[in-house]
Amino acid sequence: MGKLYHITNVKNVGSILDKGLMANEDGDIYLFDNVSVMWIDGSMICVADHIAKNQIFTDRYAMFEIDTKGIKYPIEKDLCAEWTTKQQYVVKQKVINKRYINLFGIYEV
Repeated sequence: MGKLYHITNVKNVGSILDKGLMANEDGDIYLFDNVSVMWIDGSMICVADHIAKNQIFTDRYAMFEIDTKGIKYPIEKDLCAEWTTKQQYVVKQKVINKRYINLFGIYEV
């Protein structure tokens, strides 16, 4: 894996660019493959849009590209109860250093 992605509320952009990507209170950092997948009706759905709407509960989000060289612990499958679970991962790491993080863009669902 060379690159993975993380999305968050736009208000967190400055902090992430300044301090790196910090784990949540459980020590987890959530990442995913930036892909689109075919939905049951044949339409294509962006995994990032789905996560934004159904897990972060926002229509506007920032997406960061993470160089996996900055991940020092095992990248595990995130066993979430979502149809996008095949594209989602979790890492038990306090912080991913900012030098391994790039702002990929700001998006609206």
